[in-house]
Amino acid sequence: LTTMSLNHVNFPTMVVFKSAKVIPVMIAGLIVLGKRYTLLDYLSAVFLFIGLSFFVLADAKTRPSFDVTGVVALCLALIGDAFAGNIQEKVIKRFHMPLPELVQYSFAA
Repeated sequence: LTTMSLNHVNFPTMVVFKSAKVIPVMIAGLIVLGKRYTLLDYLSAVFLFIGLSFFVLADAKTRPSFDVTGVVALCLALIGDAFAGNIQEKVIKRFHMPLPELVQYSFAA
């Protein structure tokens, strides 16, 4: 999905989106693992989201070929990455699975 999004958004937009991965990771951590974060963590995520929003809006205005499909594809890729990492962490903790074994099962499917 990330590579496909480059057909619809420019490379700097993709890089900025990927650097904002902390937001979906925090949300998935809350849902999957029940993690708790500090107020400073939440404030950082909010400011990161605001900055990301301004960047995407500016990109949409300056690039005539900007397409929302690329932003949606990037969001879906980030959500998938966030949940995959948190689910793997949950499996490691629950079943005391060694990391090499988890990697083997992750890529076997």
